[in-house]
Amino acid sequence: MTDDEKSDITSYKPGFSKPDIITFNKPGSLTLDMTDDKPALLKSDPSSMSQPSTASTDATDVAMADPSSTTADQLSPDATNDAKTDLTDAELTILMARVSGWCTTNGINLNKLKVVMSEFTNDKLTLATIQKKSNALDLLKLLREAGLINPTDISVLIEIIKLSGIEGVQSEIKEEWKVPKFKDVQIKHVREHRKKLLAFGRKVSKENVKTIGFLNSILVDENTDPYFLILELERNGLLKAGEMFEKFIKTLKEFNMHNEVDALEHGE
Repeated sequence: MTDDEKSDITSYKPGFSKPDIITFNKPGSLTLDMTDDKPALLKSDPSSMSQPSTASTDATDVAMADPSSTTADQLSPDATNDAKTDLTDAELTILMARVSGWCTTNGINLNKLKVVMSEFTNDKLTLATIQKKSNALDLLKLLREAGLINPTDISVLIEIIKLSGIEGVQSEIKEEWKVPKFKDVQIKHVREHRKKLLAFGRKVSKENVKTIGFLNSILVDENTDPYFLILELERNGLLKAGEMFEKFIKTLKEFNMHNEVDALEHGE
């Protein structure tokens, strides 16, 4: 078809009161004109080839504002970016009990779970409240009480499970609940900064845990859980993204803690 040739294609779709009209003019990309939430007109506009698209997907609409958060463009074709469910209140309660029971049986790191959950602090979920809890069930109940999970959306719960290393709990979940496979749910609610803190917890040496604690007046020794150290550093405001965080990294550099610095700067 040449630039001067034009053709109108009219088609009706169920649920629309007027046809969709696609007009082919000059070569270019198609742009969508939305009126009253109904597709009205698709036109070819050569200039649109250089303009960024403003259309958003469900994934990017709900992603956090942090520029490093996962978007639909970063997802693999077989992955899902949410965990929408159709549970009842009673089923969600049982699910939480199954998760916490698995954690108790398998001896998971409760401090690591707290570090992950600290990403979701808000007016109803404070860092102090998280740190006071002594078992997995009480921690999961905080998520529900703060409105972070509900019977129709357990995305946050699944992301916490994945990042806490307790994905084995999938075996405890009934198939009829139609809960997505944990391995297929992408991380979209947790910022890169939190992932770097988790990497720091994996890479910090026992001796450096002791040194970092000493430098920041935190009572620890070489046997202290690194994630406990992270919780204490967070409680003192030393790991909040910004000036204090950069100062903390600078101190580690001065003591030649290269692995720890690499984790805090680059994550994995």
